[in-house]
Amino acid sequence: MTAPFVPPEGFSISLGFADPWDAALATAFYPEGMPPEWQANYLVLMTDAVVLNPTSAAFAEVWTACREAPKPVQGVWYGGDLPADAADLSVSLPLPLLTWVTGQEWTPGASVHGATIGLLAPGLSPRALRDALEAFARQAPAAPCALLFTGGAAAVPLLDQTRTLIELLGW
Repeated sequence: MTAPFVPPEGFSISLGFADPWDAALATAFYPEGMPPEWQANYLVLMTDAVVLNPTSAAFAEVWTACREAPKPVQGVWYGGDLPADAADLSVSLPLPLLTWVTGQEWTPGASVHGATIGLLAPGLSPRALRDALEAFARQAPAAPCALLFTGGAAAVPLLDQTRTLIELLGW
């Protein structure tokens, strides 16, 4: 067994879902019978990174939930450049926003270097998951980063497995 990779000082990783409103993911993630108006708060409580998509119907609820969360949540701005009032938006969150530009995110096997946003899909063995986490950390800057999970309902256990593995690695 190889020694675990130690990310550089300043690197941190937050975990969340790329599309928390995907119907299959929502069915698996949100408790049965949970009113829709509670889902944004639940998402913020159960994840560390939350995608802020200004075109989403739930944007206002998610934004409010991030601002009022009892713990810092990494906001991931989806859709390219931040709006002109981004400075006003960012000061209302405890952590600086990360910008997610489609096509510039890291994925396993990608040649992307310096990405702060990574996407991970289900179907990895425990060893492959560890390798993917280390590969993401190796290419990332020594800064806050977010790893977002895709794959509908299968993303829920992947989030849990990744959270456990990060804890075991001591990150």
